[in-house]
Amino acid sequence: MASKKAILFYLSQVIIMKFDPVIKLSKIDYHYKTDNTPHKVLTDFSLSINKGEFVVIVGQSGAGKSSLLNIIGCLDIPQSGIVNIQGYDIKSLSSDQLSSVRGKHIGFIFQRYHLMSNLTVFENIIIPTLYSDRDYEEVKERVDKITSLLDINDKLHWYPSQLSGGQQQRVSIARALINDAEIIIADEPTGALDEINSSELIKILRELNSSGKTIVMVTHDINIAKNVATRLIKLEKGVIIYDKKNTPADEVHNQKDFSLPHYSKKNNDVFTKNLLKISLRSLSSNLLRSFLTMIGIIIGISSVIICASIGEGSKQQVLENISNLGKSIVEIKNLNNQGEYSKNIHKKLSLTDVESLKRLPWIAQATPVVHGSDYVSYGNKKLPAEVTAVYPDFFSVRGISLLNGRLFLKNDVDDSLPIAIIDIDMERELFSTNGSAIGKYIYISSIPFKIIGVAKLPGIKNNNNQFKLWLPYSSYISRVTGYRQPDSIYISFITEENHEKNLKYTADVLTQKHGGKDFTIWSDQSLSKTLRETSDSLSLLITLIASISLIVGGIGLMNVMLSSVNERIYEIGIRKAVGARSKDIMLQFILETTLICIIGAGIAICISLGTQYVIPYLYDSVRMVTSGTIIFLSCFFSILIGLCAGVFPAIKASRIHPSLALVKQ
Repeated sequence: MASKKAILFYLSQVIIMKFDPVIKLSKIDYHYKTDNTPHKVLTDFSLSINKGEFVVIVGQSGAGKSSLLNIIGCLDIPQSGIVNIQGYDIKSLSSDQLSSVRGKHIGFIFQRYHLMSNLTVFENIIIPTLYSDRDYEEVKERVDKITSLLDINDKLHWYPSQLSGGQQQRVSIARALINDAEIIIADEPTGALDEINSSELIKILRELNSSGKTIVMVTHDINIAKNVATRLIKLEKGVIIYDKKNTPADEVHNQKDFSLPHYSKKNNDVFTKNLLKISLRSLSSNLLRSFLTMIGIIIGISSVIICASIGEGSKQQVLENISNLGKSIVEIKNLNNQGEYSKNIHKKLSLTDVESLKRLPWIAQATPVVHGSDYVSYGNKKLPAEVTAVYPDFFSVRGISLLNGRLFLKNDVDDSLPIAIIDIDMERELFSTNGSAIGKYIYISSIPFKIIGVAKLPGIKNNNNQFKLWLPYSSYISRVTGYRQPDSIYISFITEENHEKNLKYTADVLTQKHGGKDFTIWSDQSLSKTLRETSDSLSLLITLIASISLIVGGIGLMNVMLSSVNERIYEIGIRKAVGARSKDIMLQFILETTLICIIGAGIAICISLGTQYVIPYLYDSVRMVTSGTIIFLSCFFSILIGLCAGVFPAIKASRIHPSLALVKQ
């Protein structure tokens, strides 16, 4: 009965071999170099393997077995000859095309398993599908079927370190089958297993072969070879010295059927999702390294946002203080012969200038002003004060608000009445114990003036102890100073549109009237513009200085990723062996650095927004204003730095040769 089954098996192999070979090597030469010294491995070597064969290659160490498997597995390319795998001319394919051939048509079972320790069993098995267009739901169904056949379906969430050697090798087999590969390459699959696990593995390989898989296996054990092979090949110094058909010695009992349906669905959008999953999984499996890597980015971005926010807050504070001054102020001042303003010169401005300015169509108001300083007395109190002689419309032009009493009237000026308006600070200082100042008399240069109002200047609080009071223009001239010409003229425009042009027109009119420019025009809008430009420049400078830390963080990120490449050579080798293309590895590393920067930027933004409450609480004079623009720019440059920092490590990683990387375990 056993001999009859053996004859039927042999006949089935004869039928299978009528088809074109799935593996064909013709006159290949292959050598490798160490220290620029070439070592010949295979010379004028030819081999054909048909679909459905179970070929076992034996030979001493150094015979060329592993090199031959690497060539059949598209991991290495011979220097000359023809290599045809599943109809593909391997030597004509690019590195990425070779990876696609490995991923779709070849499954690897390695002696040392080559599982990634930071991934679960399930994640290790599906690695080849991540670089193809397999539908995820179909992949999960296939994993369930394969792992059930291999008796590891209850270990899907375990890590390789939790598995025995035999279980790890079963995971390796499941990974080889997951992409529906037609060719299975087994490199010393029993080398690290005990006798029981070796027997179970051999049984699985025979079941796979019976299910239609073409298997090429290398082993040192001739007994295993004779028990499983349908074709036995012996190599010696790169030459085939034995190549004959073989009938397996033992019959497989209770054989499992590993015939699985082909994938029926394609998902062309799955690659981006898979790449994102791979990158996130890589970062999450090394949380400490990932966090330490992004610290530089967090510090850099938070520094930029905080500095920019403080700069913007300072600018807004300055502009608010200026806007609190009230209406836009335009002041025309006298100049001395050197073009400098001075009160102690023969005044060129006159009251007739005031009347001329009032008639200009773009001017709403014009009021003369005489400035002075004197001591103000009340009872036994005496204060230094800034005295300003004004017309009634001065208060409207300057935006001064009345708190109590009344303002000057036209009759007050016409009659030169001895009345005064004081500021709120003077009232508090002189009349803190006597209630309201209204109706009280104060003395200026020993002349009594009756207080008729208390007013408040717009803008910043008085911190220089300079008290202010206002007298009718004619009263101050006739009773105190004795001269009539103004020190300056305050004007206001009908509209704030074309402010600069109105300033120029006003200057031209006065220049023509005076026969030359013996005055200067000052506008708080010009000051506001200058302060805004200065504040912007300082903010930019501070932000640029802070940006240096972001650049340093980017350089640190690149250095860490370069070190990561060296640490992850083994991982890269596994991924490339099972189907990852060079561009897949490159994109993975670039995406990892970009994700680090994006996550770091998110943390930095949260920290920066938090400081808006902490810093003003600690320093009440500091205001922080974080704009959406600075957050957007920070995120943009963070991503840009991530892309730039990831390019060089990514290129280095993508150039790693899989067959060399796999020996770095």
